[in-house]
Amino acid sequence: MKIQIHDFGPIHHFECDLAKDLHLIVGENNVGKSYGITVVYLLLKALVESRDILGSAEFLHGRAMQLPEEIFDRVSALNVGDEADVGDIFREEIVRLLKDTFLKRFRDYIGETYGPIDHVTNKFSGESPRIRLAFGSEEIDIGVAEVGKVLEVKGLTIGSSIALRCVAENRPTDYEADNIVVYHDGRDYEHFKAAFIIACVHFFGNMLKDALGGIRDIHYLPALRSAAYQVLSASRGFRAALSGSRALPNADDKNKREDEWLLPDGELFKNPTVKIQDQLINTFESQIESLDISTPLNDYFRELSEIKPDKNSQGNDPIHRIAKDIERDILGGNVQFDGETQQMFYTPRGTDLRLDVDGASSMVSELSPLVVFLRYIVAGPRATTRTGLPDMRKGDSSPKTLVFMEEPEAHLHPVNQARLMSAFAALIFAADVKIFLTSHSNYLFTKLNNLILAEEIDVDVVEAHVFKWSKAGSKALPLAVDRLGIDDENFIDLAEALYEEKIDLIERMNADVR
Repeated sequence: MKIQIHDFGPIHHFECDLAKDLHLIVGENNVGKSYGITVVYLLLKALVESRDILGSAEFLHGRAMQLPEEIFDRVSALNVGDEADVGDIFREEIVRLLKDTFLKRFRDYIGETYGPIDHVTNKFSGESPRIRLAFGSEEIDIGVAEVGKVLEVKGLTIGSSIALRCVAENRPTDYEADNIVVYHDGRDYEHFKAAFIIACVHFFGNMLKDALGGIRDIHYLPALRSAAYQVLSASRGFRAALSGSRALPNADDKNKREDEWLLPDGELFKNPTVKIQDQLINTFESQIESLDISTPLNDYFRELSEIKPDKNSQGNDPIHRIAKDIERDILGGNVQFDGETQQMFYTPRGTDLRLDVDGASSMVSELSPLVVFLRYIVAGPRATTRTGLPDMRKGDSSPKTLVFMEEPEAHLHPVNQARLMSAFAALIFAADVKIFLTSHSNYLFTKLNNLILAEEIDVDVVEAHVFKWSKAGSKALPLAVDRLGIDDENFIDLAEALYEEKIDLIERMNADVR
């Protein structure tokens, strides 16, 4: 799928091709790189979740009940052997499916992350956000409605047609190439409604599958990963301290009757202290949940908090091997995850220390969440599509995990930045992982070019963009990629400027000596 993003926040134009396995985004600060990958993540999250609900009987029944009466009028006018084109009603139902599943979720995630849509209108061009998704013969255009100022489906192009054919006896729906034929005997309207909706949902499910292009699941590792982990640690510490506190009066206190009076009427409490503490804990947790946290960061918190280590977490899967390589070659020690306390610990090689990653070096605290994600989440049980619907398309490749990561080089020495890029190459080549990166690292960029030269990364799976500023907002300019690597239109100018500055300073110094 190709995604085009226009006039979203500071971005005037950004386009990416999700068929690629490695996406690298570079550019100066504050030009919209994080906006770009966040919108892509939210789009994919909404698509994945929409795909996974289509097979439920409740969902299908609800869709059948909402069919317009017009389609029944067309059916009743048919004689045996007659056929009617209902492509317009079919298209309207696909639009409704988009609105009720994908678009509803995408609106919510944009609202949670950025607020009202006015907050992400491009203030430089003055234009409202527009997004286009193109895959196969289908295209979906999303824009802002004039009334209500919410995101809506502005256009839909589909390559399939659908027809109703009246027959003497009902038969299963035919899916012939791009044409769908729904059969009806002129009597059993309940059967017809079910068949028509299943045909629509079948097509819609394949649309989503084509859009996702073999992506099984997605994960987002934000910038400042260690700081985000510290928020979780602090919340766990508060809860533990509050649960074990003896500062509040206990049930044997002489003021017990007064404490009971402060609690809700009509309830008898054997231990009001526990009840008070539980109320405080629940209040604290509800406040944490209601914090204004972006959807990607909230997903990051949730996935960390839901990790449940098992005996297979150190298996021979390629991802586990790569995680061990990162521990050995970069971290210089092992990262463990405690399933009971939900904490990460680091043991330096050759010692028996067990340090909370909060108390380790900035490199360890920043990189440990990546190791934990790879070991316990990315290598976890494979999510599966639960539609249970027939698939018209064959020849699917194995599904892949897509990991978004902002500035993976943070707190790493250049030597370790290069080693980390090698680990990313291994994830792509050996573990069916797709990677979407933003970076300010010339070393990571140069190592990637060397990996392409060494043919350790296939040039055909790499896509790179540099975000540059314009009067209408930032534009993501594609960087040429060939067997020699990626054209450098980001770092080289500064390198040359610094070199020329140094030569000029040396010449001045020599002139002063003379």
